Amino acid sequence: MGSHKMRTFSGSWVRFAFCSVALASLLAACGGGGSGSSTSAQSGAGGNAAPTIAGSAPASATAGHDYSFKPSASDANKDKVTFTIANKPSWAAFDAATGALTGKPATKDIGTYSGIEIAATDGNAVTALPAFKITVAAALATNGVEVSWAPPTQNADGSTLTDLSGYKIHYGTESEIYSDSVTVDNAGLTRYSLESLPKGTVYLAMTAVNAAGAESDFSKEVSVTVN
Repeated sequence: MGSHKMRTFSGSWVRFAFCSVALASLLAACGGGGSGSSTSAQSGAGGNAAPTIAGSAPASATAGHDYSFKPSASDANKDKVTFTIANKPSWAAFDAATGALTGKPATKDIGTYSGIEIAATDGNAVTALPAFKITVAAALATNGVEVSWAPPTQNADGSTLTDLSGYKIHYGTESEIYSDSVTVDNAGLTRYSLESLPKGTVYLAMTAVNAAGAESDFSKEVSVTVN
């Protein structure tokens, strides 16, 4: 397919609502950790209500890539809530004020870290999430990326979009010059794996297509380094 520069459609039929085009390694592991609701609470004395805590920690991480999880918590008595952790992975940092568990494991950290437990406390009572584990895997060489997006919902005039038929993912090795594209005919999809990409920096943007075949403006361009 020949190269074409980024187009601007003055009469574009749709206002793009793509918040961003998220890129991730095609072979990167994904998944959830413990249950998203609190399981155990140790109540305080008197009328104190134990804090609640919720969240589902990603159960996998990739060496050389950032890992992040932050639960949410609240307290019916409006007490200040802080957090504790048990069995924190050695490669991770923990913020007692927010409950955030973050880090970037290295190759030496490959393995499974079990029994991790994050709890919320108001100083009188403690509520913990179910214990979870994180498996750190080696980064896999790949020449593919996964693109994900939020579908557009409105036409350019502000009316509700009712005839979305699919998308096109445009890409190339120069910014705003897309030498190739892939057609996604299913309007219900919100992610797509691109394979056999050229090595180096690849630039991507998306357009939406309606039932009549009209194509929207490009989404915001993103770039990714393909190994």
